Amino acid sequence: MPRVSVVIPTYNRSDHIEAAIQSVLQQTYRDLEIIVCDDRSTDNTVEIVRSIQAISELPVRVEVLSDNLGVSAARNKAIFLSRGELIAFLDSDDSWRPEKLEKQVDFLDRNPGFIGVGCKHEQISKNGTPRDEYSGNYNLNSSN
Repeated sequence: MPRVSVVIPTYNRSDHIEAAIQSVLQQTYRDLEIIVCDDRSTDNTVEIVRSIQAISELPVRVEVLSDNLGVSAARNKAIFLSRGELIAFLDSDDSWRPEKLEKQVDFLDRNPGFIGVGCKHEQISKNGTPRDEYSGNYNLNSSN
């Protein structure tokens, strides 16, 4: 059973889904599974995910909803299918730095009173230059 389930809800993201999944496959932390839940895309998003699934060393699962129900339904279905102790959310138009999961799992292992962890995010323009950065702090200690 994987330690981390990466949940990726998606809808018509053929232009971004491969980069999102590749950013997970390039993680330094490897005890994970990827669950992509498609909300009835009308483009070739599912085909792209299945092509990655066919050659991936890590488990990549794809579920297609029977109806277009919205991002929350897709995310919830992926959570339901997850087998990991921890769940990491990734939007299908985002990507992660390679050490993201390693740092977050390490933090949770060293701080058992915490039930969750977040991180900074950086907006990148279409030409590849950084636009904005967010660095909020949240105390997700389970005793609060």
